[in-house]
Amino acid sequence: DPAADFTFLRRDGSRGRMSEIGAPYLLLYFNDPECDDCRRVKRQLAESPVLNRRLEDGRLRLLSIDVTGGNGTREQGSVPPGWIDGCDRGEQLTRKEVYDLKAMPTLYLLDAQKRVVLKDTTPERIEEYLVREAR
Repeated sequence: DPAADFTFLRRDGSRGRMSEIGAPYLLLYFNDPECDDCRRVKRQLAESPVLNRRLEDGRLRLLSIDVTGGNGTREQGSVPPGWIDGCDRGEQLTRKEVYDLKAMPTLYLLDAQKRVVLKDTTPERIEEYLVREAR
């Protein structure tokens, strides 16, 4: 089954839709910019050679979603280059429980058809999966 689709607000004010992001893999990074664990995981993702290689060659897209709605915390340059910087304006994802977001951050890896490959996972498990799939 495909993952639940949702819309998000980009930094420039335009709207995006998760299902319209084309790539063999899409990493959803649901986060709260004020959360220490989120900052740690963001750093891990940003420094991962495995993820960066796939981001550069287009085999992976990374959608960072600020689940707090981005109320004044969306400082310029808050996500690394190449990431899609979105926020859940109105906090629809958390209020409607579209995704299981009990803890922050939450990572989902989706395939090209937007099916969930890994749910509520770790950067290490995502790297292992992508390396295994590349063989």
